[in-house]
Amino acid sequence: MITCVVIPYFAAAVHRQSNPLLLDLALLLVKYGAKRSKIAAVSREAAEMNAAPGLALSRARGMCPTGHFLPFHENDLQTAVDGLLKTLWQFTNRVELDETAYPQTGVFYLDLGSLRAEDACLLGEQIQEAVSQQVQTAASVGLASGKFPAYAAAVGQPGKTTLVPRHEEGRFVASYSVSLLPLSKRTAHTLDILCIRQIGQFAALPREAVMSQFGKEGRLLYSLAHGLDGRPVKPRQMPKTESVSRQFEHPLTDRTRLDIAIYHIADDLCQRLEKRSMALHAITLTLHLDGGKSRVENLHLLQPVASAAGIARTIQQLLERVKLTKGVTGLEVCLAHLVPNVPQQLELFTHRPARTQIINLVRVLVARHGECFYEAEVDEPTSLLPERRFRLIRMTAS
Repeated sequence: MITCVVIPYFAAAVHRQSNPLLLDLALLLVKYGAKRSKIAAVSREAAEMNAAPGLALSRARGMCPTGHFLPFHENDLQTAVDGLLKTLWQFTNRVELDETAYPQTGVFYLDLGSLRAEDACLLGEQIQEAVSQQVQTAASVGLASGKFPAYAAAVGQPGKTTLVPRHEEGRFVASYSVSLLPLSKRTAHTLDILCIRQIGQFAALPREAVMSQFGKEGRLLYSLAHGLDGRPVKPRQMPKTESVSRQFEHPLTDRTRLDIAIYHIADDLCQRLEKRSMALHAITLTLHLDGGKSRVENLHLLQPVASAAGIARTIQQLLERVKLTKGVTGLEVCLAHLVPNVPQQLELFTHRPARTQIINLVRVLVARHGECFYEAEVDEPTSLLPERRFRLIRMTAS
């Protein structure tokens, strides 16, 4: 099941979060250059004045004389994207950002695996609520078997969660505009000349004619027009670390209360690692002490740890290194050197017991030094005489 999350006018929404006074203004974000300045993103109000990303600044001023022009801050937008990725990674570790729509529109694809229809709808509503609260604007969610029908469902039903039934993707996308397809300028111009306005009209064309006219691009467009999209989600790489911090209103001096806080942190970190199917090899504990000082302790583990109990035990080992003379005002735990948490197969039949290893070693020594080693073997285990309970057998090299 592929989920598409669409946040319209994404860049404008991010800039409005830091300045609520921009809420009702026609906002145009300008990317200034040494020779030429152009519009990077616009708000809904500016789009209604026919302003669009890519316009030259001088032309945009003529089209939107009452518009509010602000410099485009890439760092602020990237911070918002990172925050959204962390939110979406709570549902799956396979999340893709559509770079072609960014930054005007935020389009994220999630691969949720195999789900029943009712479970997918419930999960889609949870994703929509989480994203809408974070960006403070209405997000749309579409669910389908492929990326394109999921995108069409999200765009076609603003502010809602829409599920496209399986095997009905072609019928679902047929009524949408062909502009929804990833058309090149040449193809879009050709379709406009042919008066093909809807995806259903494009899907009705003979496949051979589409192939001969548009080549490789036509093959993809023809499949998408029928609701068939086998393109996989290309996930963003998740951070190589996980960290959790806790601040205390009153400094903690009681070890029991510290242990309780450590168990809560370990449980939180365990859930994060479980969602990523990862385990840790290195851990860093930062203690913030009363008076403004901090103490940092590190530990590298030979064997990876992923359980809450193992993480809590490791944190407590680091805490034992510190002689606390002041109260603790905050805890921060950072996990690094994350590796896949792959289950290990137990060797039930190939593992040799320790006794067998010793016997094999004795045979090697016998071959080197002669038959001067003996092995004890049970003879009469119920005998009252200890010397009859076992007997010695000379070891041989064979």
